[in-house]
Amino acid sequence: MDQIFIIGDAQEISAKLDQRAIDAQVDYAKQATRFEGMALDPVTARKIRILTLSLTLANPADPQKAEDRTRTVSTLEGVRTRKMAPEWQTEL
Repeated sequence: MDQIFIIGDAQEISAKLDQRAIDAQVDYAKQATRFEGMALDPVTARKIRILTLSLTLANPADPQKAEDRTRTVSTLEGVRTRKMAPEWQTEL
């Protein structure tokens, strides 16, 4: 969303949604550890491996620090988008 609507509000909303997605992915990866060492069918084993390896940014356990990091990443993505496509910028 913040890649289309390059305004501060969109970046804030994007940061919150990113935080939810990261939290869910980390939770699922933690739950998947209970299957370690078990004989799984190849498809399930592959899915669990992809889930655990796809964590690109693990946030700190402290919720405030995690929120700050996610907000920073969202802001940096907005900056990158503005530099790549300045004609997309919208003044409101």
